[in-house]
Amino acid sequence: MSLNANIQEGDNKFRQYLFFWGGQLFSMLGSNIVQFVLILWISFETESELMLGLSSLVAFGPFLVLGPIAGILVDRLNRKLIIFSADATIAVTTVAAIVLFYTNNMTLYWFFIIIALRGIGDTFHYTAVGAMMPTMVPQKHLSRMNGINSLANGVVRIIGPAIAAGFLAIGGGGLLRHAHLLWMDIATFAIALVPLILITIPKVSSALEKGEKISFFKDFKDALLTIKGINGLFPLLVMFMFVNFFFTPFGTLLPLFVVKTHFGFEADYAIVVAFLQAGTVIGSLIMTFFKGFKKKALSSYLAIMWAFSIFTTLYFLPSNELWMVNGKFWLMGAITFLIVIVLPMINVSLITAFQIIIPQEKLGRTMSVLGTLSSAIQPIAMLLSGVIGEYTGIPIVYLVSGILGVVLCSILWLTTKASSLDQTLNEQIEEMKQLSLSSVQETPQSSAQEN
Repeated sequence: MSLNANIQEGDNKFRQYLFFWGGQLFSMLGSNIVQFVLILWISFETESELMLGLSSLVAFGPFLVLGPIAGILVDRLNRKLIIFSADATIAVTTVAAIVLFYTNNMTLYWFFIIIALRGIGDTFHYTAVGAMMPTMVPQKHLSRMNGINSLANGVVRIIGPAIAAGFLAIGGGGLLRHAHLLWMDIATFAIALVPLILITIPKVSSALEKGEKISFFKDFKDALLTIKGINGLFPLLVMFMFVNFFFTPFGTLLPLFVVKTHFGFEADYAIVVAFLQAGTVIGSLIMTFFKGFKKKALSSYLAIMWAFSIFTTLYFLPSNELWMVNGKFWLMGAITFLIVIVLPMINVSLITAFQIIIPQEKLGRTMSVLGTLSSAIQPIAMLLSGVIGEYTGIPIVYLVSGILGVVLCSILWLTTKASSLDQTLNEQIEEMKQLSLSSVQETPQSSAQEN
């Protein structure tokens, strides 16, 4: 195939990906609305740190258990079918929630079933979408596309809670307003379905077409060997186990930190979430217009230190009602903004690095195993943050988590070879440049021989 034909094919795949990506933004908007409604429901229904931590565990559990399996299946089976099945599962749970709210039968039992099923759908959806991206987006655009994706996600996560909070404030009474709002998720699912049906997702490999049997153990072992074989990746993985562990209380307990500790309401929580997502948007904007850091591991470590340090300051916010009347939730929102503004820099840098250094035919399973291992102890953090927060208060949990995060991550960075990933990545990029240059030089010679 000629160079021009290769370029044209690559551009066509990229256009199809952008079409698909646009539909997914609508779907994400609906999902964020559902998430906002369900979190507020359990926060006001129970006012329990333990129940909030347990709900996070149930929602996250499927990713931890099924993540490696999802990665293996995504590398082996039809990715379009996997995405459709996952999205359809999530849509069915939304319909179930609508019915339960309409009939006033929503209970903790049904709540946990719904969020568990949504967690299963999300696990397969994001694994498949993450694996298909480098097959449709040119390598030179990966970092910028990851930045744009993070930016768009942040905007959607601002709009979603704002729509939900506004609707809940002016909607009908009782649980009916929750049910009315959830219909938006069904509408956005239908919108996202159109691009998914129309695009063509490239096949990397198919065990079924080759007559091979899918061996989960073999593929899981292969992913582990891939991780072990990349210099600097394993110690960085261990560091992110600690990052995920000590950051978990922040997201898990934030709704009750607003509602219970600081006497807030739906609109107040929406303000804090808006600031939080604004930080994500600004951080993503930086990564969109900035080509990325050359030393991705080092920049990620420094960003982690920043986030944990700011995290500890939430402890010092006065929690008396009078202060909240005067100061509202703007200061709290500003602090969350400063915490999360660096997170897109970490995510975009590392995701781009992984997409470059991990072979495409192994990307799904390896990324899933990375995600599973880095989050392996996160469920313990969800339970502990709920239990400890119940007895000591959320501010204490936030303070201790931030301090331990700084100390342990610094020890890991200084005593391991985590920084070696930067050298590995730069060597891989240089090798890809040389291969690309060789391909360009060979094409004119081939054309001359044909003539």
